[in-house]
Amino acid sequence: MISISKFYVVIYIHAGGLSAYKFSLKKNELLFIGELQPIKKDSLFLTNNLLIINNTSVITKSVDSKTLEYAFEEAFPAFKKSDLYYDYQIGDNSKLSIITKEAFSKLTTQFDLKNLFTSKIRLGTSVNSFTDMDCNPIGLCEYALVSELKKINQENNLDKETASLKKIRFNKRFFEFTKWGAIAFFLIGLVFNFHFHEKYRNELNEANTLAKSYKGIDEKLEKLTIAVNSNNQLVNSNNRDDINRLRFLNEIILMAGSDISLSQFVYQPLRTKLNQDKEIRLLDNQVKISGNASSKAQLDTYMTDIKDSDSINQLKILNINQETKFIEFELLIELNDVR
Repeated sequence: MISISKFYVVIYIHAGGLSAYKFSLKKNELLFIGELQPIKKDSLFLTNNLLIINNTSVITKSVDSKTLEYAFEEAFPAFKKSDLYYDYQIGDNSKLSIITKEAFSKLTTQFDLKNLFTSKIRLGTSVNSFTDMDCNPIGLCEYALVSELKKINQENNLDKETASLKKIRFNKRFFEFTKWGAIAFFLIGLVFNFHFHEKYRNELNEANTLAKSYKGIDEKLEKLTIAVNSNNQLVNSNNRDDINRLRFLNEIILMAGSDISLSQFVYQPLRTKLNQDKEIRLLDNQVKISGNASSKAQLDTYMTDIKDSDSINQLKILNINQETKFIEFELLIELNDVR
């Protein structure tokens, strides 16, 4: 019997029905584990199984003959060998067991032998050729396993039936291993797919966040470009009002310090000459500033400093938003008339 695992099950058909006993082989020592109750046929394909038929359909006799032909003539001279299945094992107490093929066919149906996943069939007590003493079912099953593991000389004509049962067991093992292998492969695939999907989703979210930040930067850059162009006009101006305004803008920037971040300046057109001697005159002395502060207290201090400036006529609060991480503000400053 080919050993795939170190566990063995002996299925024993007796006059009272069917029993199963489990053994293990450890360091060349055969150990009895216990009787399987109940017998779970669906799991029998995992072990190496030996079937012993020893009910009333089986006849066993001890023989002195050392060959099968003489043993038959000695024990069952009236039977036709072609009508029987036999099991003959030579030993100190050689035994010959027989069962009619008709009776074996009935047992195959009665006990559903095809689903016991056995790899060897033995008959009667012929497995016990070591002694002439009777033994209990567990002892008989142990003798049967010892005979198989030690390859003790025995003959039977159950090869065809054994091969059929082996094929059924092989197909069952192949199906189960393939099924669970496919399930494991599918689950591993799901895990990898989930991992890469999550990685892709996170990268996509990061890309979207980055794209939004770039969009915000572009908008701020556009506003800053406009402000720079206006400031350049202001810096390059020869008009005294423009110079005073530049001095004021520098003053409120310095007032801001590190706790105030200014993001926008909006002021009326410069009083300076442009193309075709067209003059754009200052409508009023107002400047609108926007930004954010680290705290309300810092913003209050900043507004107080602006009000205290000699250049300021009036300060108006257009908007203060305290619902964000920083305090966002928008102020309208009216300058003293310096013209």
